[in-house]
Amino acid sequence: MPRFTAADERVRRLFPVALRDLREAAGLDQTQAARRAGIRRAMWWNYENGRHYPHLPVLVRVLDAVESSLSGLEEAMDRLDEERGLAVRLVAGLLVAGLPPDLLRRLIVRLHP
Repeated sequence: MPRFTAADERVRRLFPVALRDLREAAGLDQTQAARRAGIRRAMWWNYENGRHYPHLPVLVRVLDAVESSLSGLEEAMDRLDEERGLAVRLVAGLLVAGLPPDLLRRLIVRLHP
């Protein structure tokens, strides 16, 4: 069984959402982005849903399709990390403040769909 580093886990967790964000920022749907990258739409869906991760040559084409780069992907993942950290701190603060559990559950669903 392969061993994953913390960096691998970060990519596994953030890549799908970052890719979707980059695609949406480029104003593309999955079909358009996949066509630009030269892959099937189903594979693009797999990337955005964390089912598969592209090898480097395909990743470069995928990022070109959404008018981004490896550094742009890293920046998108950094933003997501920061946003999730803020969300976790917000939820923790609301727990301490005594927010009713049903309201807290609804808030968590909105922050992390």
